[in-house]
Amino acid sequence: MKARFFLVLLFLWQSISFCQIIPIALLGKKVTSLTEVNNNYEHLLVAGTLNNGMYFHYFNDNDSVWSQAFFNNRSFPCVYAQPVSPYLTKLFMATIPDSSNFNTLLYTNIMPIQSAILVEDSGLDKSQVKIIKSIAGFNFTAEDSVMPAYCCTNDLNVYINKNRIWEVSWAGEESVTLNFVYTNDSTVWAGGFNNGAFGSALLLKSTDYGNKWENIPLPIGEIFSCYSFYTLSVNSDINFIGLNENILKSSDKGKTWNVCLSNIKDVIFTSIVENPLKPGQVFAGGRTNDNDFVMYKSTDSGENWEQVMLTCYCIIKGINEMHGVVKDNQFIIYIATDGDGIWKYTDKVTGILKYTHLDNQYILYQNYPNPFNPNTNISFEILENGKVSLIIYDIIGREVTTLMKGIYKNAGIHSVMWNSKNSRGFSVPSGIYICKLICGNYTRMIKMVLAK
Repeated sequence: MKARFFLVLLFLWQSISFCQIIPIALLGKKVTSLTEVNNNYEHLLVAGTLNNGMYFHYFNDNDSVWSQAFFNNRSFPCVYAQPVSPYLTKLFMATIPDSSNFNTLLYTNIMPIQSAILVEDSGLDKSQVKIIKSIAGFNFTAEDSVMPAYCCTNDLNVYINKNRIWEVSWAGEESVTLNFVYTNDSTVWAGGFNNGAFGSALLLKSTDYGNKWENIPLPIGEIFSCYSFYTLSVNSDINFIGLNENILKSSDKGKTWNVCLSNIKDVIFTSIVENPLKPGQVFAGGRTNDNDFVMYKSTDSGENWEQVMLTCYCIIKGINEMHGVVKDNQFIIYIATDGDGIWKYTDKVTGILKYTHLDNQYILYQNYPNPFNPNTNISFEILENGKVSLIIYDIIGREVTTLMKGIYKNAGIHSVMWNSKNSRGFSVPSGIYICKLICGNYTRMIKMVLAK
């Protein structure tokens, strides 16, 4: 009997999703980080750059409209916005030391960002700390409006911010390199690499706001490092870790982990985001060893992944960070690249993004000067004739005075001066005030700082 041999050829392929990713701002710049400010008075995106300072963008402005703020030539490796009340957001801004006489690595500012009143945070040993890599924190609660924040640096520790003083929350060994901190619920995560006797990815977890920490074992061998972390908003039991060449998933709050995307050679997954409008849709972005763009997408909470390919004939630098935003019931991913500025993701098939700007015919400009004492000029622009109201509120929402009430204005730019007096003619105290423009169905608000 003759033996029969069958040659079975297995062709393995990976799903590919084509999408539209377009450049929108800061072209040619290395954008290191993105953070979102979203409170009752303003909604904007803040970007840190390498050697070009910090920029901010209001979401109801055109995509290309970004303003520069603070230290134009400084490098900001990370920025982080932490809500401290429904009306206020605290912005942490990490800088890289240089030869100038700036004596701190970290500044904080209570919005509005244009006020440029910087408050120095202390407690970080600048003789050891050179770069703050990551900052994270918790939102305010009804019981506590001042929640702790955390950071990791190029030294061995995780730091916690208590009453504007940074203390060591977790102390590492000399072999430890930390890449990120991340917070959700009452849990703090930190990750990196431990190059000790048994070099491997390092993941730390604290469930009591950083008082105690545990080392979480991972199903990954040597030479791997943790670079990013994400918890699904639709199911907080599900967590993801971005490593080099792999993505891990946990479905039990981080107790056990499995590899859900593996062997993506020469890629570091630096950022993970989700689309809350489509439960289970997750994006993982990163960069190759050659600093090229890489993105993967899952539509089933990380069980299966497909690579996102570009439809444009362009080469994009690698991803430093992604930030997902829901605006007008549309999902947008803003992408900070390592040399090509900020790009924006839109799904070509599902039409995630529409290029409509319904409110660009009304602009309320930031008052000048700001801070001011006692007078400041407030300007606004309308492209259609109509009735305009301009009202000043204090920070807790009480009306202070009305500068205009239903006054008919022609299309164009108009200005009015406020002398920091209330409706009864008395001078108001120092503090933050809200100016609200009302024109038809459109409203816009800015924050103003009176500093006597």
